[in-house]
Amino acid sequence: MEPGSVWFILGMMVTGGFLAYFADSLGRKLGKKRLSLLGLRPRYTATILTVLAGVVIPLLAMAAMLIGSGSVREWLLRSGQVKQERDQLLRETQNLTTSNSKLKQDEASAKAKLQETRNLLASRSSQLKNLNSKLSLLTKQAVGLQRKFNAAERAVATQTRLASRLSREVQTGRAALGLIKNQLTSADKALGTAKLSLGSVQTSYSRLNAEYLSLNREFLALRGQVDDLTSDRDSLNTQLEDGRKKLTAAQTELQDQRRRLEENEGRLAELQRSLEGAKTSLYEPIIYGVGTEVGRKPVNENLTPGEARKAVEDFLSAIQTSAIQRGARNSDTVQIVQLPNGPQIITPFQDRLKEELIKVLTGNREPMVLMSVAAFNTFRTESVPIQTLLKSNPLIFRKGQVIEKLRIDGRQGFVEVLDQVTQLAQNTFQTAVIAGLIPRDDTATTDPRSLIAVVSSIRAEGRVVQVQVIAKEDTRAADDLNLEFKVVR
Repeated sequence: MEPGSVWFILGMMVTGGFLAYFADSLGRKLGKKRLSLLGLRPRYTATILTVLAGVVIPLLAMAAMLIGSGSVREWLLRSGQVKQERDQLLRETQNLTTSNSKLKQDEASAKAKLQETRNLLASRSSQLKNLNSKLSLLTKQAVGLQRKFNAAERAVATQTRLASRLSREVQTGRAALGLIKNQLTSADKALGTAKLSLGSVQTSYSRLNAEYLSLNREFLALRGQVDDLTSDRDSLNTQLEDGRKKLTAAQTELQDQRRRLEENEGRLAELQRSLEGAKTSLYEPIIYGVGTEVGRKPVNENLTPGEARKAVEDFLSAIQTSAIQRGARNSDTVQIVQLPNGPQIITPFQDRLKEELIKVLTGNREPMVLMSVAAFNTFRTESVPIQTLLKSNPLIFRKGQVIEKLRIDGRQGFVEVLDQVTQLAQNTFQTAVIAGLIPRDDTATTDPRSLIAVVSSIRAEGRVVQVQVIAKEDTRAADDLNLEFKVVR
């Protein structure tokens, strides 16, 4: 048992004994004086006073316990709430157990998907090697066909030159034949010789004509081969282009598969870290409940890109530092940023998504506030899942503005006046929330010393006065309430 508890029990015993002694002395004195209450006999009067003393003694003892022990006040005032919190913690423990099982299933599923992705990557790599082999083979075939085509073109050129030469020879023979015919008409003596020459020339002509026809057929055949080779070359070029396109598509798909593999490995690592954190956090206290504010940062209007970037980076650094100081794990904290086009998942070091938030803040036409709250219950040593919100930060109260007022009778007791002042403070807070105040977790609390000072001022007046709650400075939605209580006679 703690020394404070021992002294408290001893104090209660001494207080109870003193009260009993005082009541006994009071009863004996009243009995000796033989007082009469409401016309009753002195004996009955003494009995009634003794009963009243027996009622007052436990009440005074209970009041002393409430004044002297915060634990007793806590037990009397919050016992039901403590039971509800205990039941809530039990339910959250069950939910964490269920989440742990689900995380294990997700881990197994992620491992299976990772193995499937690796198998697919190996298959794509094999297909890529086959396509590279086919591309090399087609390239070699195209080079061979190009050489054949060049050789065929050279052969066609040679045959064309030969055909031209034969054609010139035929024309020369025809000219010679005409000359011989003229010579036959002018010289009969040379008839026999001319006939012999004519037969020889005709034989040569027939032979040359046959050779010409043969060369012409060969030329046409070679021309057909050239056309076929040209068609084959075009077909091979088409196949080569298709092969290149397939290779490019395969390379693109391979890069996509590699990127997906890296993403899956990152997700698997995050799941493993979450699973380890969940296992450890079952034995750690909760540092952030659902919806608990982690941090906020007001930002002015018309920010430049540099100012917007600095505001976002300062905000992310501040909430990360706050979470670490409260016991969170020092790691990249996952955040959910609420942008105008919907929520998106980011981390503080993902530049692409951080740039989108900076773009929203750049050139904003009104003051705004960056806020972050815990998305789930977070235990010590866990990373904090945070929901980051971007809200408007308008001016809700001007300096000197009366927010709430109430007439209070200063002739009442201290407790009655304190209750009314406390209710006035609560009404002021509700009015501020309705006006647009974004409350912190501790915004609704009021300094007890200031309330006691106001109560003392009201009771010092000794009459009905009006108590006004005034804003001490210009207040925006994300600011803390800075209030002043003013007693008006």
